Amino acid sequence: KTFTMAGIEAHAAKLLLPAEKAEGAAAATLMYFEIAGSRCLDLLSPSRGHEISLKQDGEGKVQLLGAHTLAVSTESELLEALRLAKAKRATHATGANASSSRSHAVCQLTLP
Repeated sequence: KTFTMAGIEAHAAKLLLPAEKAEGAAAATLMYFEIAGSRCLDLLSPSRGHEISLKQDGEGKVQLLGAHTLAVSTESELLEALRLAKAKRATHATGANASSSRSHAVCQLTLP
């Protein structure tokens, strides 16, 4: 799964964002979090283990309370942010993999 997702992330970054910053262009907004059991952890927070809340609003939409956002303007900025965030994920060794994730990660990229 992780290996497959890395290829998909690189392909999506190339399709969605320019290789170089364009002057005056609006940035995309990234949020990235993991759900581990009953906890929801912000993977973009400067501190590891920053818990956020998922709440449903009056329109039935899920809102992330306390989540950090990051502006990304280029393909390389997005891939670096994803790399740093993934390094904060909870992993443990399993019989099949030396560092298997023990959670589900959600990445949300909002384009301008």
